[in-house]
Amino acid sequence: MYDSIEHLMEYFKTVENKPINIHPIFQEVTMDIISRIALGQNGSNLFKNPYIDYAKSIIGNSTDKFNNNLAQIIPPLKPLIRWLTFWLRIDSNDAHTLHINLFKEVLKRKSERETMGENKTEKKLVDFIDLFLDAEVPEQKHSDTMGVLDKRNLKISKELSVTEIVGQCFIFLLAGYDTTGKDFNIGVKLFPAKRSYARLRWQNTN
Repeated sequence: MYDSIEHLMEYFKTVENKPINIHPIFQEVTMDIISRIALGQNGSNLFKNPYIDYAKSIIGNSTDKFNNNLAQIIPPLKPLIRWLTFWLRIDSNDAHTLHINLFKEVLKRKSERETMGENKTEKKLVDFIDLFLDAEVPEQKHSDTMGVLDKRNLKISKELSVTEIVGQCFIFLLAGYDTTGKDFNIGVKLFPAKRSYARLRWQNTN
């Protein structure tokens, strides 16, 4: 996280005394931090993160599309517009592409962990993918028989399939990007306002 902030500060030096739109910058920083914590990204990819465009497309541009606006203006047309959007493929497929990329990332990490296990190399938790994979349930682990439930010795273990792990990464990436980026933006807007209000109160009391 600190390395991402340092890259941000270096960027600010290049735009010193110039007006900037801070909102997309905070979005970039947020995605950079999430990618490093959750997806094991090595180093900073500030302003060149491969996931940022997917996140913007999935979350941010729905109001810019004519078919979405038309559905809001004329609600009875929603079923027809939804059907046309699906069959004519009007909407972009960014959510599916992001899901596939995350699936590849999880399978890649799983293969690396299996190689480490074969070489008897000590496993090191790098990010949330490793954390989720530690809770993975083997595909062949199932039982077709039912026994008597003994609540006295009942133990519940939280286990995830590969598909569920990919889903967790997908949700974490988009939810973290959307909420954290907006929180940064709101905080920056409120901080000067609070300082101005405090200065005004101080002037009135003195």
